[in-house]
Amino acid sequence: MQQKKMKLLIIGDSMVKYLDEYLPANLLNYEVDLYSFPGATIERLRRKISFLDNRYHLILVHVGTNNSDDSVKVILEKYDCLFKDIKRLNPNINVIISDILPRGQDFFTTLNQRVAALNRLQVINEKIVEVNSQLEKYCQNREAFFICRSSHYFGASLLAMDGLHLNRL
Repeated sequence: MQQKKMKLLIIGDSMVKYLDEYLPANLLNYEVDLYSFPGATIERLRRKISFLDNRYHLILVHVGTNNSDDSVKVILEKYDCLFKDIKRLNPNINVIISDILPRGQDFFTTLNQRVAALNRLQVINEKIVEVNSQLEKYCQNREAFFICRSSHYFGASLLAMDGLHLNRL
């Protein structure tokens, strides 16, 4: 008798768009649905999860890159609302929240534009570090999982030329 596959939902901004290309064909006996919403903010993703129901056993969320103009406090409040919405729609689902990846320089711009953007880039990356730190604590207090890929080994070589998206190599 074949065991019924559990369902995994991967949902997020453009950073998850090609993730399914890198998943093993038989991902620990999970059937995977992937939804990518380029340009999505945390609040926009909240509006996109209304289809979430009890079919899913696990959800991996990657969003927040496009909230860099918000304060750390506001970003965390938005994550809290998203988490509560997910649990309201499916109280038994296991939640994995992925960290926000740091940004690099946009090599599609001129050298002068890159130099001018360095301070802003530094501020954004410092904010990302703080959000990720707080988000990890948040997840620990909510019986959610937190994936931190960026703090120890993430390098600029993993970013595409735009300094925002992961390269596909």
